[in-house]
Amino acid sequence: MSGAPRRSTPRAKTALGIGSEDALFEEIRGLCRLIGLIPPKNIGTRPMSGYGFLYHTKISRGSTAGLPDCYLLNTYGDEMWRELKLDDTFLSPEQEIVIGLQQLGGRDVAVWRPRDWYSGRIAREIQAFARRRPILIARPGETA
Repeated sequence: MSGAPRRSTPRAKTALGIGSEDALFEEIRGLCRLIGLIPPKNIGTRPMSGYGFLYHTKISRGSTAGLPDCYLLNTYGDEMWRELKLDDTFLSPEQEIVIGLQQLGGRDVAVWRPRDWYSGRIAREIQAFARRRPILIARPGETA
């Protein structure tokens, strides 16, 4: 992937405590479990009836560049795509293109960073997403 600087040594935790995208994802997964969007840890990680779904790409080597690495699906079939980045890292050119295309298509897509976790933005967006129901549009002569 071009554009994003690579680091060969592990990052130190930030002053706020989240030092990697994986650590940010673990906070997000914990919140999703807490509010009931995904199953509790003791039940398992496979998709289950009555729960939404959360996916995170841990290793993207060999995959086509650009797709956001965090995907949520609620019980109503709504999708949320998020690219997880640290506060001091940038989107690659491929990520900018794919995210732009998703936005053009009306997808719920954005970038989340540790500062968004601590500001409460991530929690607000996930809680609203978990409750969001699809908009039903009736065809002429039908009722939604």
